[in-house]
Amino acid sequence: MSASCTTPPKDKKAYAQEVGQQLVKEYGKKKFYSVSEVQHVTKTLKSVDWVCWGMCLYVSPSEFQEYHESIGEVCNYSQMKSEMATALTGSTSDSLFDADLSWLELPDLDISSMFKIFD
Repeated sequence: MSASCTTPPKDKKAYAQEVGQQLVKEYGKKKFYSVSEVQHVTKTLKSVDWVCWGMCLYVSPSEFQEYHESIGEVCNYSQMKSEMATALTGSTSDSLFDADLSWLELPDLDISSMFKIFD
């Protein structure tokens, strides 16, 4: 494996919200989405450059790993998800973060205010 994931979006919170809103709109509220669902949404939003950053937040750890191994790309799921969760929650405490949690289980995260689709 030689390639690695792209640099993160400049505004991680806005990107995560945009992808999350579209995922919920198209596929309903799920604990985890599939790689293909996240890829579809990022193409629709014309944000495919950061697809891995969407995947780290909305795809299960095992599916994320399997996908990246299959394409020969090296991405650190835990580190990427921690960065995205920190951007979403405003929390800088790693003690509250568990990479295996779904986006619905992130600590200190008010889902209703993050995703306007629930209003």
